[in-house]
Amino acid sequence: MQQTAVPIARQKRGIALSSGGILGLIGGILILGAGLYSGFHNVPSTSSQASLVTILILVGLFGTPLLAGLIGTLRSGRFGTGVLSGLWDGFLTAIFLDIYIVILYFLNPPTAPSAQSVQQAQSILTQYGINVSSQSIQNVSSPQATLTAVIFAGLVLLIVWLGVGAFLGVIGAAIGKIFVHHPRDLVIDTLGTGTGSFPRVSYPQQQQQSYPEDWQQNQPRN
Repeated sequence: MQQTAVPIARQKRGIALSSGGILGLIGGILILGAGLYSGFHNVPSTSSQASLVTILILVGLFGTPLLAGLIGTLRSGRFGTGVLSGLWDGFLTAIFLDIYIVILYFLNPPTAPSAQSVQQAQSILTQYGINVSSQSIQNVSSPQATLTAVIFAGLVLLIVWLGVGAFLGVIGAAIGKIFVHHPRDLVIDTLGTGTGSFPRVSYPQQQQQSYPEDWQQNQPRN
């Protein structure tokens, strides 16, 4: 029984990895393609490029995990495989999104705030009863502090998107389960020989009907 379960588990993991991996790469291509299209610059929301860039990123982030869960379930016939496919997809798309954010940061480095901007920020905070020195505002706005914040946000985004990918994988797997009625991993290594064979079904032997001896003796003989 253990020899039968091991190939099935490996097959499920392989289907989840291939489905989620391929869709995750497609999502990453869409995200980086959006960055190349915009030149990795902050696109104004009123420009014509903004809508296309937004669509590419949203499809890469939300569409591919959903599709990965659907395809994983259709390929394996199992709900859990689709969820795992969405999890893998979410992991890969989050990595590509982090790469996109880091490239965007280095190509658009933050500039140090001017003395006038620091004074304005300090006066606004003072009005709300917050006393902050100008040096503290400059330290928070420094490029080193901004890079640290970007790296921390990337790690948080990676963890969060694992959950988002799994959630979208659940939705995709539920949709795929509608079209699948039976699991498709029917080829099982029942003998442990390494070659697949269909499971054998044993049927009870049909018992021969016995007749009373008196009835047999009364039968006419030729």
